[in-house]
Amino acid sequence: MSKTSIIKSNLVFGSAQIVQMLTIVLRAKLIAVMLGSAGMGLNSILQSVLHMVNNVCSCGIMQSSVREISQAYSDEDKSRLSRKIRVFRKLLSVSAVLGLVVCVLGAWPLSQMSLGDTSYIGSFVILGLGTMFFTLMQGEISILQGTRQVKALAVSSIIGSLVSLGVCVPCYYFFRMKGVAATIAIANFTYWLIYLYCTRRIGFEGSRIGLRQALKDGRQMIALGFVLMLGSFLVTLFTYLTNISIRFLGSINDVGLYQGAAAIATQSILVVTSVLAADFFPRLSAATQNKDEQNQVINEQFIIVVLAVSTIACAVVCFAPFIIRLLLSSDFLIVSPMLKLMAVGLLFRGVWIVMSYIILANGDRKAYFYFDGLLGNGLNFLIGIVAYYFGGLTGIGIANVVSSVLVAGILFAVSSHKYHAHLTEDSKHTLLIATALLILSYLLSACCGYFAIVGVVATIGWSIFKLNKQYNLIAIVRSRINH
Repeated sequence: MSKTSIIKSNLVFGSAQIVQMLTIVLRAKLIAVMLGSAGMGLNSILQSVLHMVNNVCSCGIMQSSVREISQAYSDEDKSRLSRKIRVFRKLLSVSAVLGLVVCVLGAWPLSQMSLGDTSYIGSFVILGLGTMFFTLMQGEISILQGTRQVKALAVSSIIGSLVSLGVCVPCYYFFRMKGVAATIAIANFTYWLIYLYCTRRIGFEGSRIGLRQALKDGRQMIALGFVLMLGSFLVTLFTYLTNISIRFLGSINDVGLYQGAAAIATQSILVVTSVLAADFFPRLSAATQNKDEQNQVINEQFIIVVLAVSTIACAVVCFAPFIIRLLLSSDFLIVSPMLKLMAVGLLFRGVWIVMSYIILANGDRKAYFYFDGLLGNGLNFLIGIVAYYFGGLTGIGIANVVSSVLVAGILFAVSSHKYHAHLTEDSKHTLLIATALLILSYLLSACCGYFAIVGVVATIGWSIFKLNKQYNLIAIVRSRINH
């Protein structure tokens, strides 16, 4: 894949993710206006249940299937590719039906535990359909990612976002609170149909496959998926432990302040992490057999990630108070110092994620579980809590930087030793300059407030110069606009 193709795919999918994020924000605004805080709460609870059931029932095969499909696609073996997809679809169907059954049979206890009464049993039954279609939708996305259909993936996500947004308005208007679950189900059904249309257009021939044979052929996919599921569980577990530790050592108010800042930091690089999952991971999975090609893919994407994340991080550092007022409220301004420190840590969080994908692309389940899931998240938790004990919320911000640097370094050492991954001098220099500009922005923000915009402008200018020099960015953007 040429450098031009890489930057094009990043731009296309990144733009689609921005549109999708805007529609999510607009949908949340509609819920707030039409249904109030109760509607927001119900939607949040239903979405949480949906994702929890989907994660358990799918057993992580969504991401592990991308690796399997991508490798078959890169070998240009249509027969092997078709079989991989048929095995995945069979496992996917079982996961989707299982999710439906769990929600339907568990509607009574889920309503009782989540909302305190049984008046929303019908909502959880309908959510079962939403969960089933969400699982099927995620499966079609995995196929598009594995076969590197970036344009189709981007267009589908935009169309799906706009259509689902149009569907939610009448549901909220006519059915009020009872329409929240129906909106989730209809939106996921719409998404699934659109993604299914795109995957069907690719064309995969072959006869049907039985469940027993699918389980046999998909053992490696299931095994890696199970480890990924455990990794996600560890993230959730350490987040929970962090919250209750802050509550024990401080107050529930501090928990809310911490989560508010953490949410902003995470959401700020969501586009970057989405691009890594949709484009970088499939390309890297296909290149692991050739170490020269693998390192080329790693370094090309590494530079883009560093440039993108450093620019976003500098902007968050500079405009932290404004962002807090915009996305939260003035009551959260006390976390501005912590958010700025978290933004500095984002640069190395981006490196952490890139290194994690190197381990995943090589299919090393044990290394991913121990070094990323357990050691990485465990260190992040322990350093954070110790820092909170001595330094409060600002201490957590400092700990976030320290742990991100440590874990990124550990994962790079593992990737270098086990999979012969290395960074070029250009990649190292890019990280060094990005770090210097980010620190400059932070220091300017600490002593001169919004004067830190100088650092933001410098970072944006340097990033554009760097991307244009390596990928001819300006010409690509002009061609997309003219096209």
